[in-house]
Amino acid sequence: MSKMRYCLPLLLTLFMMSAVYGQDIPQPAVQGHNWDVFLERSANNPDETHIIFVDLLTGEMNRVVTRGDNHALTGSGVIFRDGEDATVKLTKPDGVIRDHPFIVANKASDRVDWVVSADHQRIVWTRARETLVDQLITTVHIADSAGTNVQDLLEYGPRPGIRLLPVALGPGDEELLLEAHAEGTRAYSAYARRAG
Repeated sequence: MSKMRYCLPLLLTLFMMSAVYGQDIPQPAVQGHNWDVFLERSANNPDETHIIFVDLLTGEMNRVVTRGDNHALTGSGVIFRDGEDATVKLTKPDGVIRDHPFIVANKASDRVDWVVSADHQRIVWTRARETLVDQLITTVHIADSAGTNVQDLLEYGPRPGIRLLPVALGPGDEELLLEAHAEGTRAYSAYARRAG
């Protein structure tokens, strides 16, 4: 009986540790819940992408239909470039598509691109604007995905037909990989961006 008294606490401790170590890595919390997020291209309309939010607690599934590209998961939702007016949009599991609160193109001719950190908590974006004919200036910014701690990193140009694209944000947000990109060559780029 005395051996059983010592074994029971040991067994309970091992059981609790196995439950902790057996859990999956938590997904980004959006709107107070943990969600898995999936992208699905429409088979009928190649311009449409469906964003599917699955609540990991309740199993609830919400589908948002978007027309655009450059989808990226952040800590506050999924951002993408709207295909109709080239503005930056944000959608959350509530299904509402809204203008992004702090990544804004100042005019229709501005080109905005972004990359998100591996933990979805930081975002780097570039805005390329035309100053003179075929002369582009690119500004590079970084912020938390909620829009706090916004910093201007650099201004590049003017350069004839060349803009900077963010490619990756390194570990600890200490390194940023940018590509000098000639206008009109996006389809031939070596990098498959913003697919993760």
